[in-house]
Amino acid sequence: MLTKLELTNFRQHTSLKLEFTQGVTVIRGANECGKSTIFEAVTFALFGVEACRSNDLTTWGAPDKSHVVTLELDLNGQIYHIVRSARGAELNSGDIKITGQREVTRRCEQLLDLKPGTGTNLMFASQNSVRGTLDEGSKSIQLIEKLADFDVVDGYINTLQTNFSLGKSDHLQQLVAELETQLVNTQQQIDKFIDIDEFEATENSVLDEQLQALEAQAAGKKSDIDRLTEQLGKIRGEEETRNKLKLSIANVEKNLDSIRSGLNAPVSTRPNAHLVVDAESRVKFHEQLKNIRAQADIQKKLGILHLDYLSYSYYCPSHFDSKNPLIRINGTKKSIQQDIGLLESNYSEYRIRKQELLLKRKNLEDQKCTNLVCPTCKREWDNADEMQKNNARISEEIVELNIELAKLDNSIVEVESEINKLKAVLRQPEFTPAINSKWVIDDDGKYPLKYKWAGGELAEVDHEVSRQLEVYEDLLEDLSAWESKQEVFKQQLVDAETQLAELTENLALVPESDTSSAELSHTLNQVRLDLNDIQHGINSVNSKKSEIPVKVEQLRKQYSELKTEENNVKDKINNFKNEIINTQINNALLKALREIKPILANTIWQQVCNTISQYFSTMRDTPSMVTKASTGFEVDGHNTKALSGSTLDVLGIAIRVALTKTFLPTCGFMLLDEPFAACDVERQMRALGFITSTGFDQIIIVTHEDTTEAVADNLITL
Repeated sequence: MLTKLELTNFRQHTSLKLEFTQGVTVIRGANECGKSTIFEAVTFALFGVEACRSNDLTTWGAPDKSHVVTLELDLNGQIYHIVRSARGAELNSGDIKITGQREVTRRCEQLLDLKPGTGTNLMFASQNSVRGTLDEGSKSIQLIEKLADFDVVDGYINTLQTNFSLGKSDHLQQLVAELETQLVNTQQQIDKFIDIDEFEATENSVLDEQLQALEAQAAGKKSDIDRLTEQLGKIRGEEETRNKLKLSIANVEKNLDSIRSGLNAPVSTRPNAHLVVDAESRVKFHEQLKNIRAQADIQKKLGILHLDYLSYSYYCPSHFDSKNPLIRINGTKKSIQQDIGLLESNYSEYRIRKQELLLKRKNLEDQKCTNLVCPTCKREWDNADEMQKNNARISEEIVELNIELAKLDNSIVEVESEINKLKAVLRQPEFTPAINSKWVIDDDGKYPLKYKWAGGELAEVDHEVSRQLEVYEDLLEDLSAWESKQEVFKQQLVDAETQLAELTENLALVPESDTSSAELSHTLNQVRLDLNDIQHGINSVNSKKSEIPVKVEQLRKQYSELKTEENNVKDKINNFKNEIINTQINNALLKALREIKPILANTIWQQVCNTISQYFSTMRDTPSMVTKASTGFEVDGHNTKALSGSTLDVLGIAIRVALTKTFLPTCGFMLLDEPFAACDVERQMRALGFITSTGFDQIIIVTHEDTTEAVADNLITL
């Protein structure tokens, strides 16, 4: 049963929502109001654009391919939601979700138990297809045969002829005889095959004896290698010890030569090194160094005093510059800052007063009356004298204000000049003497402060003393380093002589072997070569042992292949024998199918025609017999083209209902679009009465006729 339908930009409807119930629903409206569009929207949602009149479905003026149809179905209590557009389709029900145009169409046909492409020929009868079933002639007969699965019998026959064996089976019996001969030969080869387990045991036993003998020889050689390796290690250790001791003795002797050379080295290589050649000269050198250090200390203090003397002119150069002299005024820095603050306050008050006077002058100027004559008749106003007097008074006040403004401007300029002067004084460099400086304040009550020198007359600094001190300090550094090295060399000399005596004594304690490590190493290599030959023999035996399972596996494979061949031949014999039996059965089945098809077809056609005749007679109110002809249907033995339009309409409805009830007995709904276009009122009422009695749970009729209201359970007017 259809429950809901929603259209967006679908033909005449840009937005439409409909709900359907059980019983008879009539959708009524004037021509071209979109009634048939509703019918077409339902078939579009279920079966896609192939079920529509054309693929031009989007409302004119709307965006291209923006049409969307949403349909809700209730099938046996299960709700299905279908959404289809030009760009895709989707079906949802609980956990089920199907997407894709063809996939949704196929699922809808399965839900409605329809064969592909038959939905619009059964319960969905459009305005042109009701009578079109008759107009198509033999196509309607082909439809019925498709619905009745007449082609199933032909399919069975075609399948038998294509995929199953038919006809004579003499060649199969000949193949069976040949295969039975091949089976006997294969069984004889199996009986002659060797005992695989006995072959495997014999081969392993022989190789195990060879392997035991080789492993015993290898064990003896390994024992010799261990003994020789131990002896070689001992001899090499003794040789390595002797070589290390000899190398150490050579290194110590070389080190002794270096130490003795260091003990004989001079104190320094500097130009004045003659001052520290011997002990007596070194004593004199220390006395001269002490005197020079005392003189250097005096020169250092004199240099600091010179820097202090120059600091005043460095930090305050304008005090000594005649072209840019220092500006000094009475007072202190704090008092000058206070004066600046007071002047800036006065300056602000003057500016505010000036703004007030300017505003007052503007107001007075705005009060003057400049127009004393009528602009139309050019005569003076009656109060012109009074206005002139008022203008004269205002002019006098403006003159007084201008005088006061001039005085204020002078005051502002004077104050501003004084402020700049004081700030310029504060921006000048201010000298601050260092701690313990010889510059002292010469206070005369003015700012910036003035200083005077209290350090007396300064002598010139003797830089030669500093250079001489540097020479003596460098020589002192060389002398200290030389003396330290001499002590180190003396201790190193004692240590090296002691070490040389110990190494010589240790070398005498290491014995020399009668056999050299090279001779013993040659003997060890020869034994290893012998062991390697034995190991190759062991590997060869093991390789042969590893090949035994391969040979055994090959034998088992050959035996298995013979057994497989035996079984395959047996299977082929059985298959050919079964094929002979099946061929005989298939021949009998093909004969039976060819005999039953006309009987089955006549039975179904008789049932369909009887049902159509019953429905057609009821709506026509006249007993009529509908039969099958080669070109379509006949009524009472006559071609349907001789019938009137209204008779053809009710015959088309009878065929639709009969086919739906016959081939879709569980179908619960039917849609009809303008089914009574050519019928009069009386025939419409009989047809409506018949349709409502057919047992459908839901019938939807699209029409412009008023007669349908008599049977309508739900009326939708467009």
